Amino acid sequence: MKVPRRQETQRRQSDRPQLPYQNAGNILNGFTPDFIAEAFNVDQETAQRLQGQNDQRGHIVNVGQDLQIIRPPQTRRQQQQQQQQHQQGRRGPSRRSGGWSNGVEETICSMKLKENIDNPSHADFVNPEAGRIANLNSFKFPILEHLQLSAERGELRPNAIQSPHWTINAHNLLYVTEGNLRLQIVNDQGNNVFDQELREGQVVVIPQNFAVIKRAGEQGSRWVSFKTNDNAMIANLAGRVSAISSMPVDVVANAYQLSREDAQRLKFSQRETVLFSPSFARG
Repeated sequence: MKVPRRQETQRRQSDRPQLPYQNAGNILNGFTPDFIAEAFNVDQETAQRLQGQNDQRGHIVNVGQDLQIIRPPQTRRQQQQQQQQHQQGRRGPSRRSGGWSNGVEETICSMKLKENIDNPSHADFVNPEAGRIANLNSFKFPILEHLQLSAERGELRPNAIQSPHWTINAHNLLYVTEGNLRLQIVNDQGNNVFDQELREGQVVVIPQNFAVIKRAGEQGSRWVSFKTNDNAMIANLAGRVSAISSMPVDVVANAYQLSREDAQRLKFSQRETVLFSPSFARG
């Protein structure tokens, strides 16, 4: 008797041994503890807790007490503004997002076909002790909207770190132009897929939604990267503007099995934004 393909597949899946959660895809688990400790400016024990090395709870966790989150009440005026914005959005696409744009009309007006992102005055993020990063997207250079590309110029001082992050909406091709750059790349399952030092002239591709952390070598490093979206967006895992620093203390404590005091310390231990100076420079 021939078994239907669907039933056969279900039977094979049920015969497989049930594996533990294996940290439930914790992205931080793919980085080395020393990188985590330096990026979050915490000790090794807290870094291991962030990685959830002994945490078998999975994606959904139970909390011991009710969570209280501060949320300001909306005024009547704010509600009316939201309704107006919603109605405007339903009327049709704007000139920038709709079919009216040919991608070059702003360029024709300004005759701007070149942009120097290596100019320090064009940097978006600057830390005198760590380095600088300049981004070029379609808001600064409108023709990129037609090409669906953006670029980034980065520089890290010796032993400085860029916050662990992932690109939400683009793949990233990174080319090292000077110095050495240590990269750790983690996929969306929390597995380390790349941990090497890149030298001048070497290239690496970072897929969309893969987390990455960069640390410069003893001589510092510079790179340029090209992204497959005209307005590539990143999400930082550490630093003053990261997701963790924005979470309520009780959420952080329950998510990473920390005391409330340790969770509070974790949220505010790293006060730099995107580029982190070496730990010995911070004292």
